[in-house]
Amino acid sequence: MGNVLASMLDHDEARLVGELYRSLGFVRFGALIRAIAEYLARIARGSYAFLSSALLDNTTAVAVPTDGNRASNGDLRRTRSHSLAFPEDTKEEITANKRICAGSSIAEIETYLLQLEDISEPSSSNICHHVNAGSAKVEADCRFFDLPYDVAYLISKRFQLVPKVKWAGLMYSCKFWNSMLSGPFLLSAGLLYAPAPSVTAVYAVLELSGIEAYLGLSHWRRSEHFAHVDTVKFKLSKDDATRNIQLSCMSNFFASLTLNVRHIRAVRIFLSDYDCGVDLSALSNVVKQLHRTGCVDFWIYSSYLPEQGRNDLPSTDETEFNFTHAIEHLVIQSSSVFSASMAPWLIRTLEAGTALATIDVSSAGWGPFEWAYILPRINSHRLKTLRLVGADVSNVAPFLGRHPSVSSILLDGLELNEDLSSIGTVRLPNLTTIEGDEMRIAYFLELLEPTTSLRFATIVFREDCSTDMPSDVFDTEAYLKAFRLLASLGDTSLTLSFNFSSLRQFSTSTFLRPTHDDQSRPERQLSVDRLEVNIFGDTTADCIDLLDACLVWTPLFAKVRFLRVWVAGLMLTYERRKAYTLLFSNALPGAAIYIS
Repeated sequence: MGNVLASMLDHDEARLVGELYRSLGFVRFGALIRAIAEYLARIARGSYAFLSSALLDNTTAVAVPTDGNRASNGDLRRTRSHSLAFPEDTKEEITANKRICAGSSIAEIETYLLQLEDISEPSSSNICHHVNAGSAKVEADCRFFDLPYDVAYLISKRFQLVPKVKWAGLMYSCKFWNSMLSGPFLLSAGLLYAPAPSVTAVYAVLELSGIEAYLGLSHWRRSEHFAHVDTVKFKLSKDDATRNIQLSCMSNFFASLTLNVRHIRAVRIFLSDYDCGVDLSALSNVVKQLHRTGCVDFWIYSSYLPEQGRNDLPSTDETEFNFTHAIEHLVIQSSSVFSASMAPWLIRTLEAGTALATIDVSSAGWGPFEWAYILPRINSHRLKTLRLVGADVSNVAPFLGRHPSVSSILLDGLELNEDLSSIGTVRLPNLTTIEGDEMRIAYFLELLEPTTSLRFATIVFREDCSTDMPSDVFDTEAYLKAFRLLASLGDTSLTLSFNFSSLRQFSTSTFLRPTHDDQSRPERQLSVDRLEVNIFGDTTADCIDLLDACLVWTPLFAKVRFLRVWVAGLMLTYERRKAYTLLFSNALPGAAIYIS
């Protein structure tokens, strides 16, 4: 209605009508428009003339016949004797319809409406086509406003008290009611939001957690509000029964999507399996339909220390996983994906992933034997980021040789082989980032071709993320070996990041507290552009001790331009941060210092 009026009016007129609509409300404004429309229709047919008081008053509309004859009662069938769209009127007349509706249940009102609506003809759900056989004349009227205004008002007020989960019966009775109710229903479910009054929109990043949101997915799919979204995050319940309902809703929603259309760019699933393992059969039903979303990013997460999955039933139909699509970013942080129910999908996705740019498997599930089988079957010329927990370096090295496009490698959970001569070297001209613990970084740098020349590189020394408990051993020799190998790369601009924790038993006398006359330390030979140090301590004293040690160690990087020191847990006061900023500035006079 608003679009039609806006197209007929200029800007100022449309603004005034809008203010009138907001002042009267939907039912009152509709009553006004209805009365005006009836008045204009009578004049257009040349049959009647309404008195001006018949539009808004509670007085009886008077029909003036144009042919001198008295109008019959049947000709006044569309004339309201009064309107209860304005219930605050103290002179309001309580009609029989209102007395009926006031004591009726919502089911009885729905029954009354369905008797008025001819829902057997969906194409005419909003418009009533009444054919007069004598004159073959067709009248088109909105059926909702054919109801007495007091009935329409009561329906509107009553539905504000009815739980929206009970709206479905009336919402699907006809297109008119679907258009009226689907917006508020989806707003309450969290699938839409209202950026302005009377305006609804779809989230760019949609997060689903409550059961109402999952139950609303099928309604969203059928409604006029369904639209493509960038990212959908499915956060499942820790309760097993609720989670199974959520997985069923996801499977049905995916199955209803049209093929070969990108409805969702990124799908992320959080299993919440720390109390009870996920039903693997139900989860496999979801990923079987994943290709219908058209997503290019797929992430699946388990909780920290998750429970083992249940109901692991291997598929007997080999064709169930034939429908895959070109996923570009695949992130697996759940061992559930390696189960008998899910593994066929993962294998098929990796084999068909010619467009894969990210393969990030950070959960233990497959060992060297399984990776030795699957890695030769993967061929992606666009691969940029790689992490394969459980794979053996003897299998990873040939895979990297076939994928020189790799620019970032994460070494978590990589099985090392003591015999380097049997592996050979690897040439990665586009390599920019290496992450892992000091032992694996030193080992991997030794695999690179001696002629490898990198313009810049970021090396992140941190704990192995594939294990539940990080190692408490600080390998000083591995650090020094890695520094020497980095220095052999030539004039490479380096960004070095270190995680130092008081839980790790390192020797401060040989690493963080070198002697000032020790010119053989490899740090002096590195062209470090940016140095980042992250300190994790149990107490303030631990953090202070590590800061004092770094104050002696960091000047070895004579060419550093920027130093950032971050202390976890808000252990430093403002005065201490300010004091240490001054101390590090004196130790590295040519560098920018930031302490947080």
